[in-house]
Amino acid sequence: ERKKLPNENELEWQQYTGKRVSTNDIDSFINTTSNETLKQFYSQVDKNKTIVWPVLFRDNSMTKYFKETRDIEALGYIMFAKQCEGLSNIPADSWELPIVDTLQVSRLLKNGKQLFVAAKKSFIKERYLFQLIKTAFYGKRFQDVIRLFDENYENFKHDFSSVDRRI
Repeated sequence: ERKKLPNENELEWQQYTGKRVSTNDIDSFINTTSNETLKQFYSQVDKNKTIVWPVLFRDNSMTKYFKETRDIEALGYIMFAKQCEGLSNIPADSWELPIVDTLQVSRLLKNGKQLFVAAKKSFIKERYLFQLIKTAFYGKRFQDVIRLFDENYENFKHDFSSVDRRI
């Protein structure tokens, strides 16, 4: 079986976790865990409850990282990013642009701005900014894209993360 090479985002998350998490587990945790599972897991980590999880989720080193560190700021960010991804996941074979749910875009921007302000860690804060800009772009709120960038990018331009190149 051929292993896929990690992308920059996975390598940055690995660095963030102190290299305690494999890039394959980061990919699996971020890209295959459902929103519902993440909500339940967040509740478990936040309240230090024990829930029986499927083996693939339970044995994932990213899952173990969150259970050990109780890093709900990072886990909350992943949950927010998953909520935003529906706006930007346009089928490759689509000839039509999807209809934008303006209420969803407004809700995500409002929640994201609150989470951005509340975030303490620069790594997480920068990722919230990326999600906000991306959400505003796919929501066709181009003045918000410009304003978010102009008001906040200066704080992160020296962090040298892959987020710089994706904005």
